[in-house]
Amino acid sequence: MSKNYLKEDQNRRLEVLESLGVKEDDIKRDIEILRNWAEKEKHLPQDFINDELFLERLLLNNKFRIEQSKIKYDNYFTMKAEYNFFYQGIEKVIPSSIPVVKFPLRKLTNEGKRVILICVSNHGQTVGADFEECLKFQVAVSEIMNKYSFTDSRIAIIDVYGLKSGFFKNFDVSMLHKHLKLIRNCYSGRVAAIHMVNLTNFANLLLGGIKMIFKDVASKIKVHENLESLHREVPRAILPKDYGGDDIPVAEYLKIWNDIIKEEEIFLKNLRYQVADESLRIGFSNLKSDEFGVDGTFKQLNID
Repeated sequence: MSKNYLKEDQNRRLEVLESLGVKEDDIKRDIEILRNWAEKEKHLPQDFINDELFLERLLLNNKFRIEQSKIKYDNYFTMKAEYNFFYQGIEKVIPSSIPVVKFPLRKLTNEGKRVILICVSNHGQTVGADFEECLKFQVAVSEIMNKYSFTDSRIAIIDVYGLKSGFFKNFDVSMLHKHLKLIRNCYSGRVAAIHMVNLTNFANLLLGGIKMIFKDVASKIKVHENLESLHREVPRAILPKDYGGDDIPVAEYLKIWNDIIKEEEIFLKNLRYQVADESLRIGFSNLKSDEFGVDGTFKQLNID
């Protein structure tokens, strides 16, 4: 029996579409528009043209905006080619063994939002040479959520315990930059709120800079000095025991994700081959090399 709890989201499809005011005829029309457009873009893998589930999820994640969906469609296959190293061996990642983890929680909020937990230093582990594995796991989670999750928005909880001044000395920061660019350009998903817990002095300093750079996301960030404050925003029934909640602890979640990665082995393994063929592209890519500002900065990043 599958342990992938995201598959249960399929039962919410009609509810989500109704909340967005989208009808079946609208979806069929939009899918046909995307399909006709993609058929003319010969540099894109043509076997996805008839994958209606892929096209519907693409539209959902982009709030059924056709032009934005086209850009994400192209970006998805283009950047997978450019940053293919994130997909090499992605099926071999063992979530329970890495220090930085990101995964969705099992239960939705009453409004149908999916809660994503990000632990910067899982169980106090130190980030080192395994940082690339951490990033690959985050990509794997994004792919699996795209494949199964059916929610119109998400809530992020970021636990920055262990984020100290020496944190960035242990890995190649340029790798983080490339990862953020990949996630930004390939994977969509509206973030309704961001809750931060266990802030260190260093993390608090970084947060000030982040709010200045990501101005349109600053209003969504809320810092919690204690778990009681978090519980007023996110129901305890949803949260792992580590955060004073009623759900299973983080360690158990990661064991489940060990199994989910194994279940999705073939799917994940094939991702590295599903890329754009630039020799067949007519015109220029929609991707802009300066989308994140000058290399090493995040100057021009916009959060949806």
